[in-house]
Amino acid sequence: RREFLKGACAAAAVYGVPARIWGAARMMGKPDLVIGLLSDIHISLGPKGDPVKATRLFRHALEYFRDRHVDGVLVSGDLANLGLETELKAVADAWFTVFPDGKLPDGSPVANLMHYGDHDAEARFYSDRLKAEFAKAGVPLPRSLSQGELRKEIWEALFHESWSPVRHVKVKGYDFVLSNFMREGGASAPKDLGERLAKMRLDPAKPFFYSQHRYIGGTYLADEEMWGGDNGVAGRVLPNYPNCVAFQGHTHYMLTDPRGVWIGPYVTVNTGSLKDASCGRVRENGLDISWYKNDYMREKQMGCLDERAGHGGSVMTVKGDLIAIERRDFGCDLPLGPDIVFSMEPALRSQNVDAARKAKSIAPEFSPGAKVTVSERAGKDRQRRETAQVVVRFPTVKASGSHPRAHEYFVRAEKADGTLLKEERVYSPGINLPEAKDAPETICVFAKRDVEGAARFVVRPA
Repeated sequence: RREFLKGACAAAAVYGVPARIWGAARMMGKPDLVIGLLSDIHISLGPKGDPVKATRLFRHALEYFRDRHVDGVLVSGDLANLGLETELKAVADAWFTVFPDGKLPDGSPVANLMHYGDHDAEARFYSDRLKAEFAKAGVPLPRSLSQGELRKEIWEALFHESWSPVRHVKVKGYDFVLSNFMREGGASAPKDLGERLAKMRLDPAKPFFYSQHRYIGGTYLADEEMWGGDNGVAGRVLPNYPNCVAFQGHTHYMLTDPRGVWIGPYVTVNTGSLKDASCGRVRENGLDISWYKNDYMREKQMGCLDERAGHGGSVMTVKGDLIAIERRDFGCDLPLGPDIVFSMEPALRSQNVDAARKAKSIAPEFSPGAKVTVSERAGKDRQRRETAQVVVRFPTVKASGSHPRAHEYFVRAEKADGTLLKEERVYSPGINLPEAKDAPETICVFAKRDVEGAARFVVRPA
């Protein structure tokens, strides 16, 4: 089984891509290291919030990790939604409920590899509006992690371990470097990250693991407007460490997209979001961003798909130079796709990752007899403006044989001679969910004014 995995990974790595294999993690035999991966759990507690209810999904994920006998759990920031002491206490209570004294039922230790994100650290969340809510409810205002050195004091009181801005933790001989988000403008990595790593004397013969909250600029989906970039420090330092696997949160980007594992001069892994699973931009039903002034995505005919439906996390298994990432939705307890498996041998990597994947990939296919239907309606666009619309409907493409689930669709409105009037990209309604939970039908909506004179509509799954 291991030789099969190594062969599959080696063949894929020549093209700079990971392999995708169902059940790969369980084929590795006795692993060297198993780590639960989460991000953006956003535990929220209002004046009369119930900590047990607020942490239900988090505890459920931890229980799954416990049953997988993990050696540690890494959370790439945004533990507390508003940075309140009560919220972080709920996180700690959930942790020790599932891992009493930080241990598995058999007594094995489980490393706490959580760190702060912007929601934990920035004073802007400790707003006058929040304070007024507690005052109105007659409930004492909790302290904020953004005040003074409470981020250290509260952490050490709740988790019974030391805290520092950059934590260096050893787990079964593997190095984990955890970069806490530090105040407004911190943008994740400290400016002296390179010097800090050099002093740690990291073993170049085995993988080491780095985590920060914000998106490491220029890594996964940089060409598709990935948001929430960092200060650029990690992107300058980490290429010096080809044995580095870097985890990053903040974007909430859906784990169904395997390009969240980016292989270049080092490796990065998108840790997704337990709270909401955001889709990408540049699609008709893609994400618009509230803090982008005049975002062109708000001019789309369709609203964004339901981000709140997805609750992603992963399990990382390490065996020698092989790493497998299992992706799972903890809302419905189903896998989000086959395991992503790659080798950490730098000599096998190509830096042209996405182009190589595209050249190597197999296109999804409609089932025989699949049909496209077209209708008109008086609808409303994303800004709720009344608009005459044309609606194109077609079956959602599921995986079959060697053909994968469709990631998206290109929908073309053409004249009779094939001249393009307009083309849109669109997601299926549940692309951020396990395939079994996706809708059977996908639609793409055009403004009628953009497709006047169309003789046909052509749909290609991609």
